[in-house]
Amino acid sequence: RSRSPTTHLARRGVARWERPSEQVRDNRTMRLVLLATLAARAAAGVSILADKTNTRVLRMTEVYMCEIRDAEFPRRNHTVQKCDAVCAATPKCVAFNHMDTVGKCSLKSCNDALRLREHRGLSTYVPGPPRFNQYELLPPGAISGCDSWKVRPRVVGLYGGAHVWTCETRCDQDRACRGFSYDRKSQTCYFKTCAPPRTDGDERFESYAKASTCVARAPPARVSKRAAVVVAVRDAADYAARCVEALWRSADARGPSRDALFIVNDASSAATLKRLGALVAARKRDAPLPATLVNWDGAATLDGYTRAANLGLEAARDAGPFDAYCFLNSDTEVLSPLWLETLKRHAFSDDAIGLVGPLSNAASYQSVPALRAVDAATGKTDWSKNPLPASADRKDPWTAEAVAAAVARASRRRLVDVPILNGFCLFVKAEVFAAVGAFDEEAFPHGFGEENDFALRAAAKGYALKVADDVYVWHHKSKSYGDATRKQLSAGSSKTMKARWGPKLRAAVVALDANEELADVRQRVASVLSHPCGPGRLRVLYVLNPTSEAVEGKAFQLHGGWISIFNEVIGLRRRGACAYVAAKRWMVPHFKKAFGEDLVRPYADDVWLPHELAAAVKRDAAPRMTEYGYEILDTLVVGIEPEASVKRSMNEINYQKRMKAAQVNAAEAQKAIEIKLAEARAEAKHLSGIGLARMRTAMVAGFAECVDTINVSDDDK
Repeated sequence: RSRSPTTHLARRGVARWERPSEQVRDNRTMRLVLLATLAARAAAGVSILADKTNTRVLRMTEVYMCEIRDAEFPRRNHTVQKCDAVCAATPKCVAFNHMDTVGKCSLKSCNDALRLREHRGLSTYVPGPPRFNQYELLPPGAISGCDSWKVRPRVVGLYGGAHVWTCETRCDQDRACRGFSYDRKSQTCYFKTCAPPRTDGDERFESYAKASTCVARAPPARVSKRAAVVVAVRDAADYAARCVEALWRSADARGPSRDALFIVNDASSAATLKRLGALVAARKRDAPLPATLVNWDGAATLDGYTRAANLGLEAARDAGPFDAYCFLNSDTEVLSPLWLETLKRHAFSDDAIGLVGPLSNAASYQSVPALRAVDAATGKTDWSKNPLPASADRKDPWTAEAVAAAVARASRRRLVDVPILNGFCLFVKAEVFAAVGAFDEEAFPHGFGEENDFALRAAAKGYALKVADDVYVWHHKSKSYGDATRKQLSAGSSKTMKARWGPKLRAAVVALDANEELADVRQRVASVLSHPCGPGRLRVLYVLNPTSEAVEGKAFQLHGGWISIFNEVIGLRRRGACAYVAAKRWMVPHFKKAFGEDLVRPYADDVWLPHELAAAVKRDAAPRMTEYGYEILDTLVVGIEPEASVKRSMNEINYQKRMKAAQVNAAEAQKAIEIKLAEARAEAKHLSGIGLARMRTAMVAGFAECVDTINVSDDDK
C-alpha cells in the first residue's frame, strides 16, 4: 500500500523485480522520494537489500560508476526477471539499470543517491520499500506546542522539494524527532520533538507521529457512521433505568446523531416493563438516541440473554441500516459523552478491525486497575469488581465519572490486540455479522460465553479484536441473575466452549494472561487512582538538584531559591493543590525540620551532575512517584554554559547593579548619620539655652535679694 498515487511498488508472484505497468504521473516526485529514502537508509546504516521481494523502480535514472558488467539478452527474451536472475547470481550486485529498447542490463555494486542521475533512456531497479508504515496520520493541521526545525530536502542531481516519505526518513534518523508536519504547498517538513494531543487545524498541513510515540489524540470528531445500541433487560429495573438515563445524558451532551437505542424485554416482570415504558414515553421523540421497545408484549419467549441480543439485532436491522451495533448490559453506565463516538472511530480506523471493547471496573481482562481479587466471603480468588477508590479528602471523593476521567488521562490512545472480548459492552461492525452470523443462541441460550464464541468465529474470518484504553464504562455486574446464578450458568457455557474451541480457547486465555499491554494499562490506571489527594486537585512536583553534598559537622544552610520553591509549594497547598518537592534523600530531614510539613519526596543521594539527574529520577524517583499517583514519562535537564564574553558582560551587569544598590545604601546611611547629627546639635543648643536662661534667672534673683537686703538695712538705720 502507498499513501501517494504516484508511487508504485512491484509485488507479483515469485518475481523479485518488476517494472510497474502503470505510467508514473510525476517522475520527479517518484525519483525524489526513492532517492531520498535510499540516501537516508544508507546513512542510517540500514541494509537496503534485506528484502528483494519488494521492488522500486526509479524511472529516467541510472546508477553511474560502480559498474560490475553488462548482461545482454535477445530482445524477444529480455525481461526484468532475467536481469534479476543475473544480478542475484553475481557477487556484489545490488542494483541494475535496465534498457528495454536494446535488451541490456548493467549490473551495479551500489545504489545510493550520490550515484544516481537523470537519464531518459534507462530505469533503475533497487530492492526494499520505504518504511512509511512506521508513522500514524494525525488529525488535519500542524503539530504545535513543542520545538521544531524545518527542512526542505534536496537530492543531488534531482529537483528540490520534499515528500512525506523524505520527511519520514529524516525523522527516522533523529531520535529526538517524535513526529512532523508536512506543508504540501511548499513541500517543507517541520520536524517536532513531541506529538501533542492537538493539531492546529490548518488544512495546508499533514501531520504524522512515530508509531512508537505515545500519541494523545484530540477528542474524536463526529464519525459519519450510524450505530444501534442494543440493551437486553431482565428485571433489575433500577439499574436498567440508570443505564438508559446514562445513555441519554451522553447523547444529549453529544448532540444530534443518527444513532438509535433498542431496549429488549428478556422475560422481565410487569413492574419493570411499566417503569421502563414510562421512562421511554416521557422522552421527547426528537431527542438524540431515540428508543425502541422490543418484545414489550412478551410475544417472543426468550428467557436468555443471547436470544434477546439476537432479537434486538434483528429489530435494529429492520429499522436500519446501521453500520455497527453496540451490545450493552443493562447494569452498565456510560460516563463520557464521547464513548460511542470513540468506539466508532476506533472500529472504523482500520478495515481489519471487527470488534472493539472498552475498559471497565468489572469486565474480566478488561478490568482496571485490578484484574483479580480475593473474595472476602469465600477466601477464593475471583475477577475483581474494583469498587470506587477511597479518597483522603472527603470534599473530593472518587466517583465513577472521576474514574472515567482518570482512565482517559492515563490512556496512551492505543488499541490493544486481544483474542476475545468481554460481552458487557461489545461494539461490532455490521459486516462482521454478515460474515459470521448472529450469536449462537442454541449453544449459549443464557449467554455467558456467546461473546467468546462469536469473537473466535470473527477472528477465524480474519477480523481483529481490540480493547480501547480511552473508553471506560461502569459495570455493576450480576444484577439480573446474581453472582450465584452467574457462576452456575458460566460453568455450563464453559463446558460448551471447551468442547467447541479447545486449544484455541486455552491459547486465548494464555495470551490474555500474558498480555503486557493490558498489564501496562492497569498499572497506569492504578497509578492515577492511587493518588492520595483525590481526583479533582491540581498536582505539582518540583525537582531540586543541589550540587553540594552533606558534610559532617557542617551546619545545613537553606538556599534562597529553595526557600522560594517551598513557599510556592505551601502556597499551592493552601489553595487546594497537591504540591511536593523532590530532593536528595539526605536533605529531606533538614527540609522537614525547617518547614514542619511533609512536602518532600526523596531520590538518590549519589547524583551530583545535571546530566545524571535524568537517570536517577527514572531509577529511584519513578517508583516512589508511582506510590503518590505520579508517572514520570520523561526528564529534560538543560545545562547552559555561556561564552566567556557573555559571562563577563553578565558579571559586569551584576557588579553594576550591586554597586548601585551599595551606593544607595551608603547614601541612606550617610543621610541617617546627618539627621542624627543635626538632631544632636539641636538638642545641644536647646539644652544650652535652657541652662543660660536658668543662670540669668538665678542672677536676677540674686540681684533682687541684694537690693532687698540693702533696703532693709537703710530702714533699720
